[in-house]
Amino acid sequence: MELQDTRDILNNFAKYVIQQSRSNLSKDKKNVSKALYNSLDYKIISDKSGFILQFLMEEYGAYQDQGVSGTKRKYDTPFKYTNKRPPAKAFDKWTVRKGIAPRDEGGKFTKRKGLSFAIAKTIF
Repeated sequence: MELQDTRDILNNFAKYVIQQSRSNLSKDKKNVSKALYNSLDYKIISDKSGFILQFLMEEYGAYQDQGVSGTKRKYDTPFKYTNKRPPAKAFDKWTVRKGIAPRDEGGKFTKRKGLSFAIAKTIF
């Protein structure tokens, strides 16, 4: 097998992994902002000893992929909340993109600040 054949195999494999990752994000409805989806990429580095295939993505992709344990519910992941809850402001734009809008008893829209706080508290 020649070096170019190896590079072609790695290229095809990396493209397949990226395609499957994007498909999973869309299928699982975790593609709200499309930032993670668009950041998925790969790089092949070669030197005298062989090839290195690196997959690249936004930093928060690891949390999305492996999940994050809360204080009560535990998952098989190295990431967890211990004594600090996520910032409520992190959920403000997310609620807008998801179309989640709080309303009062009269049906009027209310501020999202309380909703963002409730989401942060629930995740913690």
